[in-house]
Amino acid sequence: MIVTTTDNIPGKTYEIISFISSNRTMSIFAKTEIDKVKNKLIDEASAMGADAIVGVRIFATPNGGTAMYGTAVKFT
Repeated sequence: MIVTTTDNIPGKTYEIISFISSNRTMSIFAKTEIDKVKNKLIDEASAMGADAIVGVRIFATPNGGTAMYGTAVKFT
C-alpha cells in the first residue's frame, strides 16, 4: 500500500474511492501512536480495495490524541 502526503503519484493514474480517517484518543503524539493510526488507515483502505492513500495528513487532536486522514484510490 502506497501512503503519501502528495496528491499525485508520478506515473500513476487513479480513481478516487473514498475519503478515509483514523484516530486514537487519549494517546500521545508519538511514533508508536502514529504507526497504529497509519495501520488503521491502511486496513480501512485495503478493505475498500484501494491501491494507495494520497493526500495523507496527520495531526494531534485537542484531547491529546493522534489523527490521520487521506483519500483512498484505485489505480486505473
